[in-house]
Amino acid sequence: MAGTVEFSPLALAETQKTLGQAGFSTNEVLKSMRNVSDLATAGLVDLAGATDININMMRSFSIPVHQSRDALDKMVKATQLTPLSMDELGTAMGYAAGTASVFNQSLDDSLILLGLVKPITKTASKAGTALGAAMAALQRTGGRKILDQLGVSLIDAAGKTRPLLDVIPEIEAGLLGVDKAQRQYL
Repeated sequence: MAGTVEFSPLALAETQKTLGQAGFSTNEVLKSMRNVSDLATAGLVDLAGATDININMMRSFSIPVHQSRDALDKMVKATQLTPLSMDELGTAMGYAAGTASVFNQSLDDSLILLGLVKPITKTASKAGTALGAAMAALQRTGGRKILDQLGVSLIDAAGKTRPLLDVIPEIEAGLLGVDKAQRQYL
C-alpha cells in the first residue's frame, strides 16, 4: 500500500492502528485503508484527520465498510458545494453526527444542514453544535409543543424522527400565519 499512495509506511501503520483501536476488524481495516488515504488526498487533510473523520462518520451513521467509499465521496462533494473544508466538516460532524444519528437524520441530510448552518455560525464547531442543539430542542417537550402549535409533526407514522430537511419548510409555512409578536412566545 505504501508504494501506491503518497503516505509513509509509518503513517499508514498508525492509521491501521487507529482503525483497529476504534473497533474495526482486521478485514475492515484493510478495506478502509484506500478510502481513508483517498479522503486525505481529496480533502486536503492529513491521514490522521481523514482517519478520524472516517471513523466518526461510519460509527455515527452505522455505515458498513463496503458502503464507506460512497459516504466519503459525499463528504468530499459537500466540501465542494458548501463553505466547509474537509477539516471543518470533520469538526462539525464531530459535534453533530451523534445527535443526527440518534434523531434518524441521514448522512446526506446532515451534510446539507451543516453546509447551510456554517455561514450563519461562522465556525465549523459552532455549526455542528447549533445543528445538534436544534435537533435536541425540537425533540424536547417544549419543542414538540411549538411544532404542534404550528401543525408540524416531527415524528412519522413509524414513530421515527422525520428528516429535518422535510420538517423545516413545514415550520416556515406554519410561521407564515404567526405575527412577530406571537413568535416570541413560541
